Amino acid sequence: MIKNPLNDGTSSVIKNLKELDFSFPNIVPSCLILVILTSVLFILIILWPYGLFAVMEDLLRGFMRQARDDMEGKSLIAKTPFVVTLGFFFVIWIPFAIICLPFVLLGAIGSIFAK
Repeated sequence: MIKNPLNDGTSSVIKNLKELDFSFPNIVPSCLILVILTSVLFILIILWPYGLFAVMEDLLRGFMRQARDDMEGKSLIAKTPFVVTLGFFFVIWIPFAIICLPFVLLGAIGSIFAK
């Protein structure tokens, strides 16, 4: 089953929010943690659809790889259905790749600076 990668982060933040202790000595730290976790949850909720786009982009790219691998070693006539399938998957894949491109570039720039 294909799963949105942001689901795990969202469920763990909600679990941590439920475990906050607002008793007397812990009021200030719990309030700070509440503000931080709420902002993280808000960011994850905003980015949740992006996780679906990333899943679809990866799924379609996998279909294209499989079609390309199935074409190897076949005659021109036998390759025709695979070429049509590959073109169809590519046309569907383009919008998802364009949506994911800014985040991929941001991650690449971040990994350059992390080294």
